[in-house]
Amino acid sequence: MLDWDRDSDEWEKQLQRELLLIQRQQQIQKQLLISEFQKQHQNLLRQHQAQLEEHIK
Repeated sequence: MLDWDRDSDEWEKQLQRELLLIQRQQQIQKQLLISEFQKQHQNLLRQHQAQLEEHIK
């Protein structure tokens, strides 16, 4: 029974490590998505500003 408990503890620790890794990866992906969204948003604002300026001419 002791071996089973030890294996169970190791299994749980491994799952915890994997969960932590997945959470870190998700955080990085979230930051990348936010960064890409902000970049595209700025591009759209610049395009819109250029269209407005062209329309005013």
